[in-house]
This record gives sequence, structure tokens and C-alpha cells, in this order.
Amino acid sequence: MKILIGCVLAGIIGFSLLTFAFFWYETANSSHRSYLQQLSNGKVTRWVLKGILLGCLSQIIVIFSFPLGFWRSLRHPAPDLKCALPPVFLVHGLYHNASAWIAYRWWLKRAGFRNVFVWSYSSWKHSFSELAEQLEYWVNQMMAEHFPGQKAVLIGHSLGGLLIRSCAAKPGMAQTLAGILTLGAPHQGSKLAVLGIGSLAQSLRYHGPVIQLLEQQSISGTVPCVAIYSPIDNMVLPAEALRTGQAGWIEQEAFPVSHIMMLYHRPTSRLVLHYMNRFCGIHEPGAANRSAHR
Repeated sequence: MKILIGCVLAGIIGFSLLTFAFFWYETANSSHRSYLQQLSNGKVTRWVLKGILLGCLSQIIVIFSFPLGFWRSLRHPAPDLKCALPPVFLVHGLYHNASAWIAYRWWLKRAGFRNVFVWSYSSWKHSFSELAEQLEYWVNQMMAEHFPGQKAVLIGHSLGGLLIRSCAAKPGMAQTLAGILTLGAPHQGSKLAVLGIGSLAQSLRYHGPVIQLLEQQSISGTVPCVAIYSPIDNMVLPAEALRTGQAGWIEQEAFPVSHIMMLYHRPTSRLVLHYMNRFCGIHEPGAANRSAHR
């Protein structure tokens, strides 16, 4: 047992170190390095070390919580038809499952969003286009069955962000959505995707086929779109790949945390809730302008 635990910990630390090594190589050879120097007030090394530690912590959380993703009540709880706020649909990233959202489900419900549902998918069986179509069908089915006449909020982390972006661009979806929000989504792909396992992962490469498909799609201007990302994301490389490059999107740089840690970082969730309140017409003066870099 001790050997197994030691191997798991070694793997966690090694993965975090390796991905941040790729991050630093990419950063050191681009203008992002000087940008980080300015943004961190010269504390880039501290930020990266913090990112490595948070990367390890987030992986430990993933490992221990992963079995919860098979719990049906986590994915499809009974709807609360008396809730006045929009239903929220959450979509996880590559190789993850519904357990990715255990913290967000708690935070969202505490904020009054009592109808929170998680769409889970396999990272091995389907192409990106097939998953986007399945997500569209599920959202429309849920809305028609439980929330007719209302609008939903879609939130996606990493690949999940690209899936909700594609879903939102489907014909007729504008009438169904109050807004969409992505967390650490590789809007222009990622150079690390070439090291991924499976055709779905490979399709997410920098300016690869999935990105070319998304660039051919457009979301109605009536749907608010927000992309939130970390300045030290260790999985989406280069850093500019976190930005959509499309008009109509709000691009919000958040806190310096690792890619996966965005799912478990309370200050980042407050930023998400701020924009969700804006989707619902709840005004919070100055909330989005507070410094996120701490």
C-alpha cells in the first residue's frame, strides 16, 4: 500500500512539474514572460511555484472525488420548479466526469441557483461534433421537460467550455440561453494536446480541426459570453490560446492558479457568480473590476 501511495504521489508531482515546465518554456520564449513580470510585480517565480503546488492539490482532489461522478443524484438531482433563477448546466473537461463540479454545485446552490445539473460524457467514444450535438439535445430536452419558457446558463471547464460554445452556436439555441461561461477553455486549442491520448484529445491541438470548426460557428449577439482564464494555466499553451479571438466575448483574466484548480478555487467561483448575476440582471457595482491577482 505504501508503495502504491508513493507511486501515485510521484505521478501527481511529476505531472504538475512536467506541465509547468512546458508552460515555462512557452512563456520564457514569448512576450507572456514580461507580461507576467508586470502582472505579478516581479513575483513570477512565486506564482509558478504556487501553481505547481495547487496543481498537485487539485489532482489529489480529482483522484479522491472521481468515484462520485458515477452518483446519479450528482448529475441529475430533482428539479426545484419554484426557483426563480435560471437552471445551470455544467460540462466537465477531457478525461474528467461529473465529480469535477462538486464544489461548484455547492457554491451555486448557496448563491440561490438551486437547479444545477451536470452533463457527463466519455472522452473516448465520440468526436467533438458528436458530443456537441448530444449536449444540445440534452439541454433542449431538459428545458422542454422541466423549464419550458425559461432560459439556461451553460458553464464549461476546459474542453467543456468548447462544447458549450459549439452548443450555443446551434440554430435556435439563442432563445434557450441566458448566457454561457467558460473556465480555462482552450479557445484556440493547446500545443499540449498532441501529447493527449485518444482522437478527441488530439483534435484539440493548437489551431487544430476543432478550433477550425468553432471559428466557422457564431453565437447570437443576444447571448452573453464570458471566458475566464488563469494567467498561469499549465494545460493550455500558448497563453493566448485561452482567448477566443472573437467579437462579443468578455475575456476575464482571473487568479494565478493551475488549470484544474479553477474548479476548486473559491475566489474564482465568486467571479463566475458575478457574471451569472449579470446574466440574471442582478447588478453588483465594481465587482468585476476588483483585482484578481493575489
